Formats: sequence, structure tokens, C-alpha cells
Amino acid sequence: MTTLPHLPLFPSFAGTNPALLSALEALPEHAVHDAAKRRITEALSVASPSLLSAVQARQALVQEVADTARADKSQPADLGKRAARAADAVTHAREAVTVMQEADKLVSEDRDRILSGAPAALMGHLDGQLQAALTEARACGLGGITTADAAIDAGKVDAWKTVTRLTGTAAEIRAAQQLVSATLLSGSELHQHLATFGQVRNYGELFPGWFDRQRGRALSTLNGEPEYAAPPWNEDEPAGLWMYAVAHHEVDLWVPTPAQLRDAYAAARADALRTEALEEAERLGQPLTPEQSEWMQKRSILEHQYLTR
Repeated sequence: MTTLPHLPLFPSFAGTNPALLSALEALPEHAVHDAAKRRITEALSVASPSLLSAVQARQALVQEVADTARADKSQPADLGKRAARAADAVTHAREAVTVMQEADKLVSEDRDRILSGAPAALMGHLDGQLQAALTEARACGLGGITTADAAIDAGKVDAWKTVTRLTGTAAEIRAAQQLVSATLLSGSELHQHLATFGQVRNYGELFPGWFDRQRGRALSTLNGEPEYAAPPWNEDEPAGLWMYAVAHHEVDLWVPTPAQLRDAYAAARADALRTEALEEAERLGQPLTPEQSEWMQKRSILEHQYLTR
């Protein structure tokens, strides 16, 4: 029987990303199946050549019989036994390979099942890595220093080197977050929020104009081109958000689970719609309740903090 190779739903998507490899290793079931797959692969690396050798030995016997016949000689008396042994060797070697291939397929299917239910655990582990890196970076005390020259002038070269290293770590974590999302959450509506609420827990508080920008509402026009509100960090720099968060401790970076990201976006959207409705009520001169007035006051404070950052 020929066993078709298993094509995993989630092939080895971690690559060499250290953050994701660490998160995968923290999944007990995945580690067990990953080790099992390696052992089967190693066994196949031995069994496959054995099968080839057995097939070649039988072919050599066939060639020997043909050569004997061409030489007009009698076939050896033990030909039957030798042929049986050669056939048995091929059968046994082929069965060994087939069983190992089926076992490899079974382990691969188990791995797919494990990974299908693993996004939350993987994101949680990545978040732990991110929090550790952020805590260490903030402890360096760079403040608003964002260049190597400024670090030299301030006598903080060692701190700058540490933050630079951790900037690379944070980039690996974000790349791992993207890999998990793209591979295990394919087709999810959450992808559109990865760059916003998927990176900053309090994104809506730090950037009150996020909802208008999401809906394509421009603040103004410049030379006929619309200008949209932007968060307080430099979006054009790959490490812009990270460096801003290192200097501004109110920025709550995270790697949310799918449920956390969904809840965070829903809550921020509800807040934005409520604020919009109350602004319209104020515009129409409708009285607000004390609780609504307090809400609007808090939103005004957030807006002021955004404008003064």
C-alpha cells in the first residue's frame, strides 16, 4: 500500500524567529509531537536506504539469473531460497517505511490540531516576552533620546546599546505575532486591527482621532489632498511606536489574544460612537446628564493630552 505524505495545514511557519520558537517550545503538547516527528524523520532516514538496498539486492539476483542463463549455465540450487529471502527483505523494508510514513502523518495531524487551538497560548507567551523587553528598555532611562549621537552626548552609550538590542527583540516579537495571525487566524477580521489595537492596549485613549481616520474622515485638506489625524508616534519609522513607548510609560504595549483584541476594539468602537452621539447632542443644544457630562470631560482631557504630546 502506498501512503501519501501528509501535507500539514500549518507547516513549520516559525522559521528561525526566536520569539516564536520560544513560544512553541512552551506548548507542552507541541514539544512532545515535535520531538516525535524528529525521531520518526531520523528513523526514516535509516529505513529508506534499507529499502533501497533490499530492492537493489533483489534486482542484483534477477541480473545474476539472467547472466547465468545467457552463459548457458544451470541456475544455482538455492535460487528459490535466495529469491524468497530477497523478496522478504524488500517486503519487510517496504512495510517498515510505510508504517513510519503513516506514523509521521498521524503525528503531523496531531500537530495541526494542537496549533489550531494554540493562538491564544502563543500570543500570551509573546506578550510575556514583550513585557520583559519593554520593562528592561524603560529601565535604561533614555527618556526622549532617539539617536546614537544624542545618547553619546548624554553619556548613555551603554543604555543606548541595550535599547537597540531590545528594539531588535521587539521587532522579532511583532514578526512572530504576524506569523501566528497570518498562519493560524487566516481569514479573521482581526487582521485589520493588528497594527492598532493589536499593538497598543490603550490605542483609543492615546489617539482619540483613530475612529475618524478609520472611517476616512480627514481633518483638513492641503493642496487638495486630505490630511488625516495620526497617532503621537512616528508611523513612518519601523521602530517609531517602540521607541515612543520606551520613553512614554503611559503607552500600554501588548500582544493580545484573539479574544482580547476583539474585546479591545469593540470597547473602543463603542466609546467612539458614544462620544460622537454626545457631541451631536451638544451641537443640537440638548442637555446632558451629569454622567454624560463627566464622560465628555474625560474625552476632552484625552484630546488635550493627545494634542500636547
